[in-house]
Amino acid sequence: MWPGKAAVMQRYGPGGGSNRGFTLLEVLLAAAILATAATTLVAIHIHSVRQATHSRELSYATSAARNALAEALANPDQQSAVGDLPQRANLRITFEMQPAGDQLLTDTLAARVEDKAGGETVCQMQTRRAVYIQPEEPADEAGGQPGEEAGGDAQEQ
Repeated sequence: MWPGKAAVMQRYGPGGGSNRGFTLLEVLLAAAILATAATTLVAIHIHSVRQATHSRELSYATSAARNALAEALANPDQQSAVGDLPQRANLRITFEMQPAGDQLLTDTLAARVEDKAGGETVCQMQTRRAVYIQPEEPADEAGGQPGEEAGGDAQEQ
């Protein structure tokens, strides 16, 4: 007989291995570890879905703000605009142009995308547009406008 046979008989019974299994404590411990791991994985997944949604909204808002600034640069008469973004019912875009003052040579164009529900700013962009101030030309001595011929209006028929 070998020295550890008594310990084996105590644990597994007289048959040696016929009644093998896990104790209730081992099963509960394994279940607790699995529940903790599953809860952690679910929390990580929920966080990643929220981050992906936020990234998608931020990307769309940034693109909309850039487009608003590009349209404003193409249309210098536009002073301000407010509107909802297409395909995103929860976002609103605001465009404002702050004209150049007497001393400044640039207009400031700003576009802001906000969340309608919370009112928080999702994206804000600003750019400047150079303003050309044309120097005044003195009128001709004959009283005409600059660029007109002194001989009067000559029309060809």
